[in-house]
Amino acid sequence: MSSLDRIDLQAVPPEAQEGTWCLEKSNKEVVKQNAPIMARKEEHSRQFFENSIFIEVVFCMVRNL
Repeated sequence: MSSLDRIDLQAVPPEAQEGTWCLEKSNKEVVKQNAPIMARKEEHSRQFFENSIFIEVVFCMVRNL
């Protein structure tokens, strides 16, 4: 399991269960994606220190158009 997998499990907001979410790094490189990004409804930014490395993750709620 990668460190990003651990971050994903620890950090997904509860409301993520109600919609479709993608996961991006702050540099806009897509790390994980479980649906096409069609329209962003809201974003939740979370920040972590993983092995002394600062990581910012953005959760974007999306919907299929």
